Amino acid sequence: MTVGFSGDVAEYYAKFRRGYPPQALDALQTAFALTTDDIVLDLGCGTGQLAVPLASRVGSVIGMDPEPDMLRLARDTAARHDVRNATWVLGADSDVPALSELMGQRSLAMAVIGQALHWMDHGELFRALSPLIRPGGGIAVVANGTPLWLQDDEWSRSLRACLETISARNWRRPAAPARQTGFAMGRHWRRPASKVCAKSSSNTVIS
Repeated sequence: MTVGFSGDVAEYYAKFRRGYPPQALDALQTAFALTTDDIVLDLGCGTGQLAVPLASRVGSVIGMDPEPDMLRLARDTAARHDVRNATWVLGADSDVPALSELMGQRSLAMAVIGQALHWMDHGELFRALSPLIRPGGGIAVVANGTPLWLQDDEWSRSLRACLETISARNWRRPAAPARQTGFAMGRHWRRPASKVCAKSSSNTVIS
C-alpha cells in the first residue's frame, strides 16, 4: 500500500487534498453521539484532513496510515493547529486488531475511513473493527464531495474523457485487482457521490 504515496505525492496530499466541511463533522458527531470522552480512529488518515479537525470534538484521535511520509505531514498539520490529543500509528487495515493493545480496556466510538476504503479488504476490516467499537458507535465511510471528474467545468470534462478512455481499455483486459487500480471501478465512477445510513442494533455505517 505504501508504493506511490511517499515523497512528493504525500506533499501534494497535504497541500491540495480537499478537506471536509464542518457539516460533515457535525453529521458524524451526531450519528455516533461523539463526546470529549471518546476515542476515534481515522484509518488511512493520510495527511490528517479528517483526523485533525475531528480532534477538537473528541477525547483523542488515532490516525493510522501505512505511509510514513503521510504520517509525518499529519503530525506537522496537527502541530500547526495545536492539536495535542492525536496519536499517529504506522499501519494498514490488516493491522487493526493490534489496536486493542494500544487502547487497553477502552473502545472506539467511531472508525472513520475517508476516501480510502478501496485500498482495503473491507470484509476482514469490518470484522476486525466490530469488537473494538462501543455500543452506539460505528464505522463511517466518507467521501469529500463530488469527484473531480464529475464536476461541471472544462478541466473536469477533460479529466472525465481521459478516465473513460483508460477505463474502456482496462475493461477489455483481464480485471486488475481493485487494490492496485481504481480503473477496475470505472463504471462506478459515473455514479454521483451519495450518503446512505444503515443502522444495526449497535453500529451505524455511513457510506
